[in-house]
Amino acid sequence: MALEEDDFGTYRQIKSKIKQDTYVKWLEIAEILKEGKRKEALNILDEQMKSLRGVNLLSAGYFRKKITM
Repeated sequence: MALEEDDFGTYRQIKSKIKQDTYVKWLEIAEILKEGKRKEALNILDEQMKSLRGVNLLSAGYFRKKITM
């Protein structure tokens, strides 16, 4: 939410506290989307989805669907 509201200070502070690689990658994908690079974001997400399982895979699928809408 901080990223969407251009509150980069809060965004960086919260991002630095996240330790799970999957979530950090999703934040990086959100940053790429913010720059308008939708195709690049989808490519990164698609590559990551190959190694995900369970809830993370379902969440990534939902994220992908939201990106393509």
